[in-house]
Amino acid sequence: MGYIENANNFIKDKINESKITQKELAEKVLETNQPNFSSALNQKKGRRFTIEQYIALADYFGVSLDELFGRKTASSQISARSIGSWIIELFKSKRAIFKTIELNETDTDKRYDSYPTSTEYQALLFPNFDNNSARYQSFYLDKMVNGDSAYYDNSDHDNIAINAFIKKYLDIESFNSEKGMPEEAYNIVISTYLNELNSAPYCAPQKFREKFVPEDEDLF
Repeated sequence: MGYIENANNFIKDKINESKITQKELAEKVLETNQPNFSSALNQKKGRRFTIEQYIALADYFGVSLDELFGRKTASSQISARSIGSWIIELFKSKRAIFKTIELNETDTDKRYDSYPTSTEYQALLFPNFDNNSARYQSFYLDKMVNGDSAYYDNSDHDNIAINAFIKKYLDIESFNSEKGMPEEAYNIVISTYLNELNSAPYCAPQKFREKFVPEDEDLF
């Protein structure tokens, strides 16, 4: 079976798991219609998804293109370099912040030392509220609301959803490790959790956008 068939079968499975319709995927994710989507999915009438459409579908389902196309990577382990690059992009986007935490750890190589060593780490956090002054420039906000003080809803609804996802994901991982789950049921639950997250790139908290930013104008 080729990569295109792998990807299309993956999409079909995800449609069945998530209960989303072809019409919804076609219109909301690919900005096309259901007949064209169906033809591309089943490779009928000479239709095929474009690479841009495959990328959009992979983003929607929260998977990499390798996973979408069924490509086997050399290792299931994520390299330190990949993690470092991901952290840089995440931090630059001002989506997350770092906070120093302290853990008490014991070095098993130092068997003579029975006392744990306190170590500081930088934990990556997704704040529910915009506490990062670098994200917004206050004079822009003041100008928008035409007042001396900019009172606005600074709830970061994407981050609130991300934090809820993290909690639910850790709960299901804990349950799976303790009780065990059928793989199919586990995959359905994880897919459902991922589908609850907004796949659009981060721009501004939704209530802030609705209140101050016209639909045909972008803040950034």
